[in-house]
Amino acid sequence: PVYSTNTGRYTRVGNRVLVDIYLTGDGGAEGAGTGTVNIALPIAAGASNPAGQIKLGSALNGAVSYIITGEITGAATTVALSYFNLIASEVAFTGADQNNVTRTIRLSFSYEV
Repeated sequence: PVYSTNTGRYTRVGNRVLVDIYLTGDGGAEGAGTGTVNIALPIAAGASNPAGQIKLGSALNGAVSYIITGEITGAATTVALSYFNLIASEVAFTGADQNNVTRTIRLSFSYEV
């Protein structure tokens, strides 16, 4: 998907990185496909970063809201976005989940470096 607002910032405090990301659509409905949406981390995760799904933030695609999760594994440089669907199974958050004129991704999370 294409975004007209691509805002991201981070703060490193000791061995923690606090991340804040805001993406909004550009008025077109470009999102498509089955590829998972990945977000680059500002600093590679530490090798001992705890594994497991964490809540990253939220997304909107038209009138559909998503609670976005992801896993930042040790030494990772990106995080793949996912969400839980209606049958409570985790699925990848793809470009097709951002195919509406009104779309946003809002993430706020921290991880270990």
